[in-house]
Amino acid sequence: MLPMKRKAALPAKNPKQARRNGEDSARFNAEMAMSILPMPRDQVGHQDSPEVARRPVEPILHITSRKQWEEATKMGSYEGDSLATEGFIHCSAVTQVIQVANALFKGKRDLVLLVIDPSKVRPETRWEGQEGGPLFPHIYGQLDCGAVSEVLPFEPDDQGVFGLAEIDARVGRTEEEIRAYTVGQVVPYAVKVEVVDYDAAWPGLFGREADRIRRALGERVLLLEHAGSTSVPGLPAKPIIDIVLAVPDSADEAAYVPDLERHGYVLRIREPDWFQHRVFKGPDTNINLHVFTHGCAEIERMLAFRDWLRANPADRERYAAAKRALAKRDWKYVQNYADAKTPVVADIMSRASSLLRPAQPGKG
Repeated sequence: MLPMKRKAALPAKNPKQARRNGEDSARFNAEMAMSILPMPRDQVGHQDSPEVARRPVEPILHITSRKQWEEATKMGSYEGDSLATEGFIHCSAVTQVIQVANALFKGKRDLVLLVIDPSKVRPETRWEGQEGGPLFPHIYGQLDCGAVSEVLPFEPDDQGVFGLAEIDARVGRTEEEIRAYTVGQVVPYAVKVEVVDYDAAWPGLFGREADRIRRALGERVLLLEHAGSTSVPGLPAKPIIDIVLAVPDSADEAAYVPDLERHGYVLRIREPDWFQHRVFKGPDTNINLHVFTHGCAEIERMLAFRDWLRANPADRERYAAAKRALAKRDWKYVQNYADAKTPVVADIMSRASSLLRPAQPGKG
């Protein structure tokens, strides 16, 4: 998943005060629950200031009833239920809205999803949240109806659960954003994404790459793990081996990139704004070698997600079904397919959070 471009940071109001001013305790609890999810890349704040995030250029979303929106269009502006009681309108990022919908609106019908253009919002928009957790967009004033670029029908399934249908296309990164983080040529994907049944040979392929990486870097390998779908027995996957490597400082490319390149690895992704993440392709096996600084929180999340899927058949099958469904669609870039899985990943991660642990060296 690639990060979004960012604008200047905005100051955040005290989140506890903002949330406790009103009676909307259900939404407060939902946002507290969301604090266990991985923070979307477009919301990663400075490490020394966790409450401050950069405002993304992607749309922000708001769920409301069709009737309430129709009444707002007659007046020319929208207030929602919380502006009067809490001083702001609750919104969500694309990567958050499914979790919020199922926490607050499960089983409810006749809803619409407002797609809001942040550049057209006149009141101040603050990204606020609990320290160390994800940040939510809050609009501090009436929303002009002209700032709403689209109004989408937003209905749950027969079980009252909201899913990907209305928003998955909006999660995908643009070609410009993909090019910005890619090292070398960006090649559009000309065929369907291939999702195949689990292959018992995948752990062996990881083991062979792990040996080669250790030969290349020696003691600089502080953690090396098999991650992603190919690390979960029984889970269908793209036949690409995901490997997580932790080094002392992933931003210090001179300390490890030349040695990996001498062993045939090619740097393809550089993301300095997202945990100093790097991705390499392998010399003779289709792999994604993800490099982070040792102790990075994203390592912990990736491994917790893997371990949860290994131990929980229901979520493993749910994830498999989402992957198979998305693989049937046409995607210009594989990254867009990966991004479209974000809501289901976030929902599963809300349960996998019980396994979060500090990243430690291991063999996967």
